[in-house]
Amino acid sequence: MSDGVAPRAQSQLTDVYLVDDHPLFVIGLRSLMSRELGLRICGEATSLREAAEGLAAAAPQVVVTDLSLGRGSGLDLIDVARSLARPARVVVLSMHDESLYAETALRRGAAAYVMKSRPGAEVVQAVRAAASGQIYVSADMNARLLQRLGRGGERQPGGISGLSARELEVFRLVGTGLSTVEIGLALHISPKTVESHRLNIKLKLGLSKSAQLILTAANWLREVPSSLHDARTEH
Repeated sequence: MSDGVAPRAQSQLTDVYLVDDHPLFVIGLRSLMSRELGLRICGEATSLREAAEGLAAAAPQVVVTDLSLGRGSGLDLIDVARSLARPARVVVLSMHDESLYAETALRRGAAAYVMKSRPGAEVVQAVRAAASGQIYVSADMNARLLQRLGRGGERQPGGISGLSARELEVFRLVGTGLSTVEIGLALHISPKTVESHRLNIKLKLGLSKSAQLILTAANWLREVPSSLHDARTEH
């Protein structure tokens, strides 16, 4: 009925799709975004599967997702968002320290990485940056990435960027010296599942022995702040 007006009004809005396996957090995000001029929530999901099914219909410009989605991973959701008919930009909003996970998320195609401990205004800033085609990370993370480039490129094994979120968690805990049983207890998964992840990690990193995996993980972990080395039960 108002065909000449509605399209212009809608074109000024940025449609945002929210994904987090904690419903209360989704409610908080919705409240935050709804107060922001130019942002509109076009859909919500609490799992990777639900999000994958809903994104095509919602056609958002930006997806805000947690890194850990129960049995799924926000890293996999990045692939889903980028494969849409109209690819969406992804903002990863996670409890996991950016020193460990931000670069992996960016290499997978995320447009931004923000820790959940940051103020809401920073989340909004990341969403607006992503919507305008920019990359957003904290000032500290940006300095760290530039420092690494200044050293002549990354010193991590190239395959690390291909690890899933859960594999990266296992890899980190291997680097702290935890056993398979201890890693299982920390992540609330079975020792058999831990061993499966360890095998996949070795295959992705081209490692043949467990000793090589432990050494590689320990060396990688030395490049992140020492305060994270004892975070053995985080998740």
